[in-house]
Amino acid sequence: MPVDATGTAVDGASSRSTRAAVLLSDVFAPPWVMLATQLVVAWHVTSSTAQALRWAVLTGMFTAVVPYAFVLLGVRLGRWSDRHIRVRHQRLVPTLFGLSTCLLGLVLLNVWGAPVQLLVVLVAIIASIPPFVLINVWWKISIHAGCMGGSLVVLTDILGAPAAVAGAAVLPLTSWARVRLRDHTTGQVIAGALLGAVVVASVYLPLR
Repeated sequence: MPVDATGTAVDGASSRSTRAAVLLSDVFAPPWVMLATQLVVAWHVTSSTAQALRWAVLTGMFTAVVPYAFVLLGVRLGRWSDRHIRVRHQRLVPTLFGLSTCLLGLVLLNVWGAPVQLLVVLVAIIASIPPFVLINVWWKISIHAGCMGGSLVVLTDILGAPAAVAGAAVLPLTSWARVRLRDHTTGQVIAGALLGAVVVASVYLPLR
């Protein structure tokens, strides 16, 4: 009989449900959500596809690619449990590393002349990290949901109603996946989505 992500035996329907939850968790993991959001912002504020790709790639290197590579290296070396860092107390170091790369990226991108709106997105990401770190000390708040909630604010501001409608479908699905895999409780994904949205809205919207 197949087993789910926790090693518990499940029937066929539950096994398919678990596979769907794993797929959603992987596809809508924070690095990919941030990369997609930054690409949309870059496309919106630049005059050509080449420029959009250039700035999105440069921004994504600091916010997603390098931090995620650090996590994967830690997994390979046995320092973290897995690429989603399911063990709460293991999250501090990779999160602080991600904060440091974002801060470095903010400085360098500003020097290189990146579009202001991309810099504002980066500031919003940086502002969202400390509250998640503090809450994670005693409660495993969902970074998946937080990243998606914050990105939804940015994408809705740029794309309008279509982004809001898409977010209304994708955010609950991703939140369900995190709960289905027993990585978070319902309260943790709701709190993550709300915190991410509130912090990003309070930083991004006034500065954009």
